[in-house]
Amino acid sequence: MAISTSNLYGNIAVSREAIRTVAGLAALECYGIWGVGRKRVVRNTASEIRLRNGVRVWASKNKVGIYIDLIICFGMPVDEIINSVRNSIKYNVENFSGMEVLFVDIRVMGIRK
Repeated sequence: MAISTSNLYGNIAVSREAIRTVAGLAALECYGIWGVGRKRVVRNTASEIRLRNGVRVWASKNKVGIYIDLIICFGMPVDEIINSVRNSIKYNVENFSGMEVLFVDIRVMGIRK
């Protein structure tokens, strides 16, 4: 199901799959992220389409919320990584879709070396 919004140029419909992909790729680009998803499945390469499985999207009108499961690298400061990922996802999804990101809820599912 597509999420719709409008601006001065017209109506925009963006699928949840597209938003999940943008959010997952934005997270993977951040320093200290080993992968997106749960501990048992390796999803640490951006070329894998399966990275969307660790990302869920909530939508209401022209606003979205992102829930994401991450695996972080051992020895990294968790609070800095989380802030970096949150800012990156918010920036990338808002620029891609034109919709406001209300929240980015991050769960750290594991730590890997």
